[in-house]
Amino acid sequence: MKRYFLTLKGPLIILLITGALSELDKSNAFSVLFILAQLFAIASGGWLLSKDLKQSIGTASYGGAVLLCIYIIIVVLLPLILFPPTMSMPANIQTKDLLFGSLYLTFLFGVSVSHLLFLPVSMAIAAFGAYLNASENKRINEKKLSNPSFKRDA
Repeated sequence: MKRYFLTLKGPLIILLITGALSELDKSNAFSVLFILAQLFAIASGGWLLSKDLKQSIGTASYGGAVLLCIYIIIVVLLPLILFPPTMSMPANIQTKDLLFGSLYLTFLFGVSVSHLLFLPVSMAIAAFGAYLNASENKRINEKKLSNPSFKRDA
């Protein structure tokens, strides 16, 4: 388990930094850049799990879910719990329609569920990264078979 998280350390750092920067950037000027960096981090997580830990494509795809869950907890939910937003009750919502009668808990639940809906997407992106590693390994093995003196560049 320790090697699993150590393997995902680099992509996790990229996710957390881009997540924190996107929360600080209220102008949304760099939104596309942040999203691309996060997609790269999740794909590289799958690639690293496949390469370093010799995980199959299906098993490496869970790395995307792990990365997204850690990202949700640290970047999204932790700030919401530590610094609850000030919200006023909209006129058209009644207390009985809320989760435990709390607007804050309803908001927190909605944010959590909306992020968790992307778990299959993150798994697919991590599986794509693992697939890239598997196809690279296949190509290298084919070269080894056709040329016994082949040496892979480090």
